[in-house]
Parts: sequence; structure tokens; C-alpha cells
Amino acid sequence: MIISDVDMPNMDGFELLEKVKDKNADTVFILMSGRPENEARAEGCKADAFLAKPFSINDLFDIVQTYIVE
Repeated sequence: MIISDVDMPNMDGFELLEKVKDKNADTVFILMSGRPENEARAEGCKADAFLAKPFSINDLFDIVQTYIVE
């Protein structure tokens, strides 16, 4: 499982998502952002989940529970 912010220096989270999924499509990839408009793009880029900042730890826990535990 990889959890990444969209906004990062040198490479944004969408680029990282693409590189990871190209190498291993089964890797669970969660994108997070403080900009709500990134949610639709994350879905289009095949992110497994999106966290809108600020988010609660329970939101993150629910996603981990869904993809890792179940």
C-alpha cells in the first residue's frame, strides 16, 4: 500500500501513481489532497482511494481496513 499526497516536489502524486501501477497494478494506491478537484482526477487515474484533507484518522483506517484486512 502506498499513500501519497498529490502535491510534491519533482513528481506529483499522479505521476507516482502511474509509475507504480505500471510496475505492479495490484499495489493499493491512496492519493490525498487538500484540493477537492483532485478527487475526480484520482478516480480517472485509477487510484484505489482518495482522502480529502483534512481527513480523520478513522477515514484512513477505514480504507486500510477495506484493502488490507478484508
